[in-house]
Amino acid sequence: MTTGRRTQRWLLIALLALLSGCGVKGDLYLPDRDAAADRQAAEP
Repeated sequence: MTTGRRTQRWLLIALLALLSGCGVKGDLYLPDRDAAADRQAAEP
């Protein structure tokens, strides 16, 4: 019972981390896309 509950908690934490860290992962894995977006936002 405790192991199942623990795995459930870890799954929830992992999901929350993925959802909240999506932007961070984008920065890590797709720096070019973010750089281009920043350039477009900076230019009028």
